[in-house]
Amino acid sequence: MDATYKDGDTLLVDKTTHKINKPERGDVVVFYDIEEDDYLLKRIIGLPGELVEIVDGDIYINGILHEDEFSHLKIRVMLVGSAGIPLRGFESGKIIYENEDKKFPRLKENEYWVIGDSREESWYGTIYKDTITGTAK
Repeated sequence: MDATYKDGDTLLVDKTTHKINKPERGDVVVFYDIEEDDYLLKRIIGLPGELVEIVDGDIYINGILHEDEFSHLKIRVMLVGSAGIPLRGFESGKIIYENEDKKFPRLKENEYWVIGDSREESWYGTIYKDTITGTAK
């Protein structure tokens, strides 16, 4: 979420509104991620019943390009070698990234698709409403 929040920023987290009202597209939510064993802060993009796809680094919802203030940032993945070491360009020496294409299963009731605002290097995926602990204000 570096495009919006920086490490060390103090956030006000509303822990009740999401329990009364359904989260909406664009809401920034705090949730616990078991794999990361930490709380994450991400923006809701996909809502229950929607189909989310990444095509050439862009987000599509039900076949329509999703556009917001962070759309210009393409979703990409770092290329790594067999030992897990990032691949670098021969001439530039810079780490090599490529855009990612991926189709997700249609979101079920109480599922949301989220991503950070720094989309070029952000965790993204499906979360469940009951893992949301609050919304950032």
